[in-house]
Amino acid sequence: MKQFITPLALCLSFGHYPYSSQSEQIRMHNKSENSILNKTQDRDSSSYNLLNFRIARPKDFPTPTAEEHKNETIQILMAPEFVKIRNEAGEKKWQELDKEIRELLTQYENSKYSWAIIQRASHFMLCEEELLKINSQEAQESISYYTTQLLKTENCDIGIYYHCLARLQGYWSVDKLADAGMLILQKAEARYLKDKETIEQENLQIIKDNTPHKAKLLELNERFWKGLSAEYELYHPKLRRLCNELNRQRS
Repeated sequence: MKQFITPLALCLSFGHYPYSSQSEQIRMHNKSENSILNKTQDRDSSSYNLLNFRIARPKDFPTPTAEEHKNETIQILMAPEFVKIRNEAGEKKWQELDKEIRELLTQYENSKYSWAIIQRASHFMLCEEELLKINSQEAQESISYYTTQLLKTENCDIGIYYHCLARLQGYWSVDKLADAGMLILQKAEARYLKDKETIEQENLQIIKDNTPHKAKLLELNERFWKGLSAEYELYHPKLRRLCNELNRQRS
């Protein structure tokens, strides 16, 4: 019998960082059902840390085994330099953290998991430390830096990108904003369809194999999909409108 690892089911054994071997992504923030489904307004403005965030693998990165998944999660989440920065964050100004995170990214530049550290550290600064809320040219430069870093990866978390590009209006050129926005739309649309297909396939396999705890696994998959699709359906039209306006400006 083929064993499927469902996205949310993994939180039962791996703690708060479930991820799907099928979609080849790691889900970094295990949000409660309340947060995922009922805080759309908060996700849109007041708390950037409620935005969906998943680390996306490079397309050419080998798909790991379940055991490799566990080891990988520990390496990504518990990188000692990053843990130290995060643990001491409350005592420092954002500028100090910004400097330390940039040094960390330079340090991991040639690492096997550089793609993961880039995404994790960028999310930490943009959302957890709420860099996106700081209204200054200095903050804009840092938002530009982390947005550029994210664009180097396969990350396609449309909510985070939308807020980044919105903040970079007037700082990036219209052409640069429009090109980035269209790239993000393409990646997000492809990921949305892939996630949908993956969930549907996993549900069919669970039913076919009469997998133990079938009802619970199907319920978890449904909640996982609702969380992903709710944010996509919120931000996809917003980013599309922004791109349309940017393209109109440069035409």
